[in-house]
Amino acid sequence: MTATFKFQLPEEDYEHLCALHGVAYKGLIHAVDDEMRNKLKYGHTFQTPDEAMEHVRTFIRERMDEIMDVTI
Repeated sequence: MTATFKFQLPEEDYEHLCALHGVAYKGLIHAVDDEMRNKLKYGHTFQTPDEAMEHVRTFIRERMDEIMDVTI
């Protein structure tokens, strides 16, 4: 079986990049889930919900930077 994706570039550049990096983004979601599970299971030092949300945002941004370094 063969699958072929075709994109009209540059108009569909966003869709093209999403298709190329889909597996990496799936891995990112898994990493976020695992990070949150570990914080809940083993404890954390967050004092406020804002601190917890900032941790998640930083975690995502750092992993996104890693994805872009590896996949481009």
